[in-house]
Amino acid sequence: MNNANIPNQDELHPAFNVHKVLDKGFIRLVDCMPNPSTPNYISADDAICQMARVSYGGGTEKKRDSGGLINYLMENRHTSPFEGVVFKFHVKMPIFVARQWFRHRTASANEISARYSVLSDDFYIPEEDRCQGQDENMKQGSKGKLKDSDRIVNSINVDSISAYHNYTELLDMGLSRELARSVLPVNIYTEMYWMMNLHNLLHFVKLRISSHAQYEIRVYAEKIKKIISEVSPVTLRAWETHVENGVNLSSVDMDFIKEFSNIDLDQVRNKMKEMGWSDRKMESTLKKLNRFC
Repeated sequence: MNNANIPNQDELHPAFNVHKVLDKGFIRLVDCMPNPSTPNYISADDAICQMARVSYGGGTEKKRDSGGLINYLMENRHTSPFEGVVFKFHVKMPIFVARQWFRHRTASANEISARYSVLSDDFYIPEEDRCQGQDENMKQGSKGKLKDSDRIVNSINVDSISAYHNYTELLDMGLSRELARSVLPVNIYTEMYWMMNLHNLLHFVKLRISSHAQYEIRVYAEKIKKIISEVSPVTLRAWETHVENGVNLSSVDMDFIKEFSNIDLDQVRNKMKEMGWSDRKMESTLKKLNRFC
C-alpha cells in the first residue's frame, strides 16, 4: 500500500475524498454500506431507519419521519440500527498512532506487514509548534511549546534517517525483514485497511476528538467525523445533540443539583409548547427534569 494507490479525487463521491493528515499521512473512505456510488442507492440515514422500522412489522401505521426517528434512537441509545451502516477506511499513520488506534477492538483491520514488505522511509516529523513539554496536570499529555523546538525537530529527523539507514544496511547484510525492522522507531508510518460499524465509529470519534486525546490521533478522528457527515448527516447531527454535546450525570451529581434546584415544571411545559416541541419530546425532557424536583 502506498500513495500511488490513491485514486483521483475528481472521480469520487465527496465522501471518498482523500484527506491528508499530519505531514505524510492520510485517511480515505474506500467503501461503505450502503455505498453512495452504487445504483439505486439508499442513504445511510434511510438505511438506519429501515433497520429500525422492521420492528414495527404490521403492528402500527404510525411512523416518525427519518430525522425524528434517528433522534429518538440516538437519544434513547437504541444502537443496533446504527450498526447496519459500515465504513471501511484506508489509513496511513505513524506506528505510535496505530497503537492507540488498535485499542478500539470493535473493528476489523489488516495492516501492512514489515515481515513481507520493506517499509518506505516515511517518518512523522512534528512541526516546531508541536514540540511541547510534559503536561503536569494531564499526566499523559503535553503542553506549552519548548524554546529548543528547532533543535528537537532536527534531532528527531536525524535519528529517523539514521535508523532507516541502519535498517537498510541490515537488509543488505542478509538479515530477515522480520528482524531488521526491530531498529525502526515508532514514528515511522504504517498503513492499514480498517472497518467499523457506525455505532462503534461514533464512539471512536467521541473518545479521539476529546481534548484529552493525543493531537496526532485527534486530527484523524476529526477527518472521520467529516466523512461521517457526508455519508450520514442526519445521524451525525443527532449524535452531536445527544452524545457529543450531551452530559451524563451520576446519581451523586443529580442529588447535588436537586438540593439547589427550584424548577417549576408547569412553567417549563408552557415554554416548551411555545417553542413548538412535540409531545414526545416534551414528556421525555419533563421526565428527566422531574428527577431534580
